[in-house]
Amino acid sequence: MAAATRVKVFTVAPTEPYGWTIRLESSAQAPHFFANRELALNYARLWAKANRPSILQLVARDGAVTREWSYITFDPLYA
Repeated sequence: MAAATRVKVFTVAPTEPYGWTIRLESSAQAPHFFANRELALNYARLWAKANRPSILQLVARDGAVTREWSYITFDPLYA
């Protein structure tokens, strides 16, 4: 039986006065900054897919999660 793997949570959120940041929760790494929402989301999707299992959350300015995507570990037995 495989050991349990911790799920990584990535958040994409707007910043003041402009731009978007991507953060990996519970990481000391500085957030990545993007001037454009779509660029931030595309980068975050690739980052989350490369670090499965993971969750990607799109956060509104008020802090509410507006969208969420899950990326599971690929298992070739179930492909």
